[in-house]
Amino acid sequence: MKVIFNADDFGYSKGVNLGVLESYKHGLVRSTSLMATKPAFDHAVLVASEHPGLGIGAHLSLTSGVKAGTARYKTLTKGDGSFFEPRRFESLARGGELSLDEAREELEAQLCKMEAAGIKADHLDTHHHIHCLPGMQELFMELAAKRKLPIRQYGFSRAYCAERGLATTDAFEGGFYGEGATVWNLKRLLESREGAGTLEVMCHPAYMDRALYMGSAYNVERALEMDILTCEEMRGYFAERGHELCSFGDVAVSSV
Repeated sequence: MKVIFNADDFGYSKGVNLGVLESYKHGLVRSTSLMATKPAFDHAVLVASEHPGLGIGAHLSLTSGVKAGTARYKTLTKGDGSFFEPRRFESLARGGELSLDEAREELEAQLCKMEAAGIKADHLDTHHHIHCLPGMQELFMELAAKRKLPIRQYGFSRAYCAERGLATTDAFEGGFYGEGATVWNLKRLLESREGAGTLEVMCHPAYMDRALYMGSAYNVERALEMDILTCEEMRGYFAERGHELCSFGDVAVSSV
């Protein structure tokens, strides 16, 4: 089985960036997803330039950070350019009050910011899984199709992706999170997915820093995830099972 441990939130803070790097250099991570809306974006770009083997996707966000676009949005941001909180964004989307034109413009701006920095995304996913909200699903598919990029298989079936000509992995696993972030559970999750050709495991490794502590309720747990992703026991487990560690760019993810 080819396994993609994809580290979300690259660019969130220097602590996150360095935690992703540690998990790449000494652990299981070969892929990450970059946020163009967070203050450590430039630091992430520098880290990426020094480690070309680390696959990088776009972690599109409309619920965290500051807008990348220049437009003044009415349904996405506060007066200072920062996004509304996740609950308000979800309420707007479910109530039909979200401007999808504004959302499209901002997400395009985030992708263009990455491209201008020399980062060519190898897949798309979203922060807080915003692509699952009403109206956002088709927009997400549209952006992926425009750039011919694979997408994270969360909220979609393989058949749904195939109908739209989009590639994805054979399976997705989001259970390595919170109380599920243990060596025992990670092994269990992997064994339950054996038989899948390609599997993405979502993860959030990081070193704790002030920005992460103050900005995210999921903070200490990230350091615990990093410890597991870099531990000798998990590296040995992969060698024993014969699984291959990959990024989205290393595998021909399924489109059928």
